[in-house]
Amino acid sequence: MKVTQRAKHQGEQYVKRQPVKAELPGIEKLLTESGLPTGDLIEQDLSLFRVVGTPQTMDAVGGLERCGDTALIRSIATSPALRGRGIAGEMVKELEKLAVSQGLKSLYLLTESAGAYFESKGYSETSRPDVPPAIRASRQFSSLCPDSATVMSKRLVM
Repeated sequence: MKVTQRAKHQGEQYVKRQPVKAELPGIEKLLTESGLPTGDLIEQDLSLFRVVGTPQTMDAVGGLERCGDTALIRSIATSPALRGRGIAGEMVKELEKLAVSQGLKSLYLLTESAGAYFESKGYSETSRPDVPPAIRASRQFSSLCPDSATVMSKRLVM
């Protein structure tokens, strides 16, 4: 089921929606252009992903990887031409709302460069031994992201 929500950024009409399988190459391209891992993208549940764009473009992507009663925020990427317009912040809020609607209690993420950004969104650094085993077992955590990546988490308000 597609979820569509319209938003305006500097006069342009953007649609926030659930992607379909045929859009995986576009998602992979956007993540790759942002230097983010895609090795397990094909395995992900796209009902837990959102994309933002015009009818002709895919300008932002983000997703959740469910791990029991918690989830890992997958790479959030915005096209270089649209960075600085608040689209990533909207994506974080959208993923948090999605997580709450799924009954998830907390979110985790791994980052090499966006720690301060996610801290401004209410996430805090978490030591690796404190991460739930289901998150640690994910490919993103166990092999795709380097051990030097910072782990952050946020408890969700239901």
